Amino acid sequence: MVSFDLSGKTAIVTGGSRGLGLDMALGLAQAGADIAILARNKAVIDEACAHIAAETGRTVRGYAVDMADISALDAAAKQVLADFGSIDILVNNAAQLIGESVDDLTPESFDTCMDANVKGPYFLSQYVVRDWMREHGGHIVNICSVMSFRATDTSPIYSITKAAEAMMTQCQALAWSQHGIYVNGIAPGQMYLGMGANMPQDYVDNIAAKIPQRRMGQAEDLTGAVVYLSSDACRYTQGQIIVVDGGVLLGLK
Repeated sequence: MVSFDLSGKTAIVTGGSRGLGLDMALGLAQAGADIAILARNKAVIDEACAHIAAETGRTVRGYAVDMADISALDAAAKQVLADFGSIDILVNNAAQLIGESVDDLTPESFDTCMDANVKGPYFLSQYVVRDWMREHGGHIVNICSVMSFRATDTSPIYSITKAAEAMMTQCQALAWSQHGIYVNGIAPGQMYLGMGANMPQDYVDNIAAKIPQRRMGQAEDLTGAVVYLSSDACRYTQGQIIVVDGGVLLGLK
């Protein structure tokens, strides 16, 4: 039997203090992993850590860090390793979404999204590999998006960075496979939580009508994919993006 058990593993989840990141962190903890949450708001981080620990009994610690602060990410990776003794799983979930059109996108917004969605995850992955995974193996899961594969003129920088993250996943997988490191991604569709939170009901209904499953995704819809890609069950999957979208990409003409 292949094993989805994550007992004895340590997982870093960026943006794990709320929304989709919180639910994925909870799912990993329910599968047995201890959790390190990297996010920006210390108060929200502490609340998330307490919630996951109470639900699962796992060791959960939080670290306040901005994904755009590369030196802080380096320090955070070292601190997690010192605190837990290993970094077996990295889930690069934190991201920025800026709704500026093709004509209105500013250099500042371009850099903000690129730093948070590509540069930060790239170098955090590099640091985790350098400090632990190159010698011990591990699993990296990059949270991409269906917008990795679709163009938009209303928020182009998000699609651009998410397409880059999908290619980053493939490049890292190619480079690190020989070290027992599995690098894959998940591309969520339109979800209730995360960046899809607080939408008016009529807007939700309109989106759901365009999805083959006729519903928007729930946060727990990602749990199976992230646990699989983080576990020993994932042993011959490399550089792949699992699309979790209720079939929305199937309807593209």
